[in-house]
Amino acid sequence: MTLVDDVAHARKPEVLSVTQAVEKLNKILSFDDYIVEGEISEFQDKGWANVYFTLKDSTTGASSIMRCAMWTNAYRNQKLPLDVGMKIEAVGRFEVYAPKGDMSFRVSKFSIAGRGDLRAQVEALAKKLRSEGLTDESRKRPIPAFPEMIGLVTSPRGAVVHDMLRTLKRRWPLAVIKVAGVPVEGKTAPEKMKEGIAACIAAGCEVILLGRGGGSFEDLMPFNDEQLARAVAASPVPIITAVGHEIDTTICDLVSDKRASTPTMAAGFASAFSNEDMLHEISFRADKLTRDMKRRFESSYSVLQGIQNKKYFADAHELYSDDLNYLDMNYEKIRTMLATFLDAPRHDVELQQTRFMQYMNEPFVRDSRDLDGIREMFVAHMRQFVDYYNHELELSAQRLHDISPLSVMERGYAIVRSKEGEVISSVDSVTTDDVLEVTLHDGHVKTRVVETQKR
Repeated sequence: MTLVDDVAHARKPEVLSVTQAVEKLNKILSFDDYIVEGEISEFQDKGWANVYFTLKDSTTGASSIMRCAMWTNAYRNQKLPLDVGMKIEAVGRFEVYAPKGDMSFRVSKFSIAGRGDLRAQVEALAKKLRSEGLTDESRKRPIPAFPEMIGLVTSPRGAVVHDMLRTLKRRWPLAVIKVAGVPVEGKTAPEKMKEGIAACIAAGCEVILLGRGGGSFEDLMPFNDEQLARAVAASPVPIITAVGHEIDTTICDLVSDKRASTPTMAAGFASAFSNEDMLHEISFRADKLTRDMKRRFESSYSVLQGIQNKKYFADAHELYSDDLNYLDMNYEKIRTMLATFLDAPRHDVELQQTRFMQYMNEPFVRDSRDLDGIREMFVAHMRQFVDYYNHELELSAQRLHDISPLSVMERGYAIVRSKEGEVISSVDSVTTDDVLEVTLHDGHVKTRVVETQKR
C-alpha cells in the first residue's frame, strides 16, 4: 500500500445513519449558548407546551429567517409578551428535530434589543448618584417602630397593594393607611409616583412604601428615573422600596432608606413589631418587672426586719435613754443649787429666831439697864436682819428691771402688735393698710402700715 493510499484510508469518513447524523449534529449544536438578534415575523401562542415564533434578519438587504421555540412556562416567566415586529435578543441553543430533520433555535430567555444601552444608562446614573452621596448608608433615615400613619404609593390594582394592606392589617392594625394609587409603568409613571409621594408627605405619613410587582427590565425602568430617584432621596419621610423581585435592583432601591425584596417584606419593615411581637414583648417585660419588684420588696423587707430587730425598737426607752439620763442629772444639779441658794437665808432666819427666843425667855428680874441693853441689841439685830433682806430685794429688783421690756423700751425700742394682740416679729406677718398697736415705755400708739420692705 502506498503512502497516498494510507492517507486516503485515514481520511475515509464515518458512515452514519440519518438518525446518527442528526444526533451528532444535535450534540455539536447544543454544546454552546448563542445570542441571536432579530425581528419577530411570526408568533404563535396556542397554550401548547411551546410557543413558536420566527426571527428574521433586521439588517437591510438580508432575507434569512430562523424558526424558534420556547417552553411556555419559561415564556410566561419572562412577563414580556412578544408580538410581530418586535426586535429581541434571544438566548438559546440550536437543535434539530429528528423526525423531520428541521433545525430550530431553542430559546431559554430573551430581552428587548438595545437593552444593553438601557443598562449602561442606568449604571451611569447610579454612578452619578453615588458620587453625590445619595446612596450612602449614613444619610438613610431610620424606620419608625410604631408609625401611626403609613403611606402606600403603588398601583391601585393588582396583588401588590392587597399584599401590603393584608400584611399591615395583620401586623400593625393600629396604623392608618393612606393609599396613593398611581401608574407604575409607562412614560407618565415617574411623575405620578412623585406626586403620590408628595401627597403622602402632605397627609402626615410617617413612612412611605413605594413599589410594584415583578416585570421585565423595561417594565421597571420608571423606577430608574433620575427625577423620581432624587424625590425619594429628598423625602423628609423615610421611604421603603419594593420593586420587582430579589434579583431586580433599581435606582430608587439604591437611594431609598430601606429596600425590601417583596411588597410583603416592605410592609413588614414598616411594622417592625407585629401584634404577636408586641404581646410577647409586653409579657416579657411584665414578667421582668414582676421579678424585679419581687426582689426589691424582698430586699426592702429584709432591711426593715433588720431595723425592727434593733434594740431601739425592741425597747423605746433605749432611743431616749441618754437624753433622760442627762435630764435627770441636770434636774439633780438644779435641785441642789436651789437648796443651797435657799439654805443661807433660811439659816440666818433660824439663827435670828433662836437669838430672839433666847432674849424673850430670859427672866425679867434684870434691872432697867439690862432691859435697855436687850432692847438695843434686839433692835440692832432686827435692823441687821431687815437691812440684809432689803439689800437682797434691791438686787432682785435691779435684775428684774434690767430684763424688763420697759427698760428696753426706754432706750427707744417698742413692741408692735396686731389688732388681735399678737406680737409682730416679721414683715411677712403684715400687709399694707393693716392697723398696728405700738407699745412704747410710756404709752401706746396706733398706726397703719403704708409700705413693707424686707431686709
